[in-house]
Amino acid sequence: MKILLIKPAADAKLYTYLKYLPPENPPIGLAYIASFLENHDFEVKILDLSIKRYDFARLTKYVQDYSPSVIGFTSTTPLILAVYKIIDNLKREFPNTKYVLGGPHPTALPEEGLEHADFVVRGEGEETFFELAKAIKNNQKYFSIKGLSFKHQKKFFHNPNRPPIQNLDLIPFPAWHLLDLKKYHYFGSRKNFTVNIFTSRGCPYNCVFCNKNIFGRSLRVRSNENILEEIDLLVNNFGVKKINFSDDVFNMNREKTIKLCKEITRRNYDLTLFPQNGMRVDSIDKNMLDSFWDAGFEGLVFGVESGDQKILDKNNKGITLKQIEHAFKISKGYGFVRWGLFLMGLPGETKETVMKTINFAIKLNPNIAKFAVLVPYPGTKVYEIYKDKLKTNNWSDFSMWGKPVFEHENMTSEELWNLYAHATKKFYLRPSKISYFLKDGLSNPANLQNYFRTGLRILKMNK
Repeated sequence: MKILLIKPAADAKLYTYLKYLPPENPPIGLAYIASFLENHDFEVKILDLSIKRYDFARLTKYVQDYSPSVIGFTSTTPLILAVYKIIDNLKREFPNTKYVLGGPHPTALPEEGLEHADFVVRGEGEETFFELAKAIKNNQKYFSIKGLSFKHQKKFFHNPNRPPIQNLDLIPFPAWHLLDLKKYHYFGSRKNFTVNIFTSRGCPYNCVFCNKNIFGRSLRVRSNENILEEIDLLVNNFGVKKINFSDDVFNMNREKTIKLCKEITRRNYDLTLFPQNGMRVDSIDKNMLDSFWDAGFEGLVFGVESGDQKILDKNNKGITLKQIEHAFKISKGYGFVRWGLFLMGLPGETKETVMKTINFAIKLNPNIAKFAVLVPYPGTKVYEIYKDKLKTNNWSDFSMWGKPVFEHENMTSEELWNLYAHATKKFYLRPSKISYFLKDGLSNPANLQNYFRTGLRILKMNK
């Protein structure tokens, strides 16, 4: 049986003033599902519309030529309406095909998804999708498949949740051979293509803005031996030179992380590494930083969120301003490109606390400050807090770099957006930052045009 897995195209408007530098990440979740299916003798293809950019006519021709029995889609909230449209259009052309939805948004709102698709795979997808594919192939019932939602006789059925996979070493490596890896670059960098891998799944922390409905709160880790085997494969078989670690928190297990980095150093890969989703500042020390630097990390990403301790505490961040300052201070002399992640509009926030965050960002002075406005995504605690205060039902507007989609209790959405624009301008339109990006652009001419365009977008914010 043939199965097609589709990743929707990321709309450039989701990145607003960064629209010229959208990240292009391999669809690792689909690649994991594909390898799991291939290991059970299903024929699978992956179509990444962020890379292929097919219009509907070309997509229809692709589906017609391949003739899959099942088409699966992954989707986040901002892209879900585009996915619904694709499914609705394909259904008219291929009514006998089964359509499956997975990812954060369908997991949070499965009944919405079932108004378009035949099935929703909730949470981790490997085992659930495989059992569904087997049932479809053998014309079996679906009621015993954990983690599956579907409609039967016009009624919704939500089977019990599937427990998270405990031994991650037993999951086959992603089906990298189904992807054109050289097409993937992170935020505009064209020096080397980028592959992202997971060394763990799950996060035990309780930040109110974070979506835990895929990997959950239980931390599960791959053995270093298993991780290194995959890195060997990527380096030796695919020529990979740049890897992003996509764990919720890469340095959760301090000793294990240091040992992994030391082994990467010992193997002398020609690799550049990057912790894409951030690290805990309370786990950073000199030994860890030394191991990162020796292993080839080009940057560090610290989740700061707020410059006000009460806001950090109210939103369950579990760190202190002192720990944040310490992490930035001891990492300064290494040569890492340091990122700081800052989130505005958290519950309890005021204009005064946002200004504290802006001033704190300038004090910390990361190379890159990634400011964002809070988005109450379905599946998060803040969605439950603000779902009755949403300004729009258009999921496509739910961008972290777009205008607020909810009314905050202490600020109007316009005031929150103005503070976000002020933060971006105040941080980046300083002589020291302009000089930094000009110097980097001159040494990396491929980036210079992107920096110039982004700078113009920042200047036009609020206009």
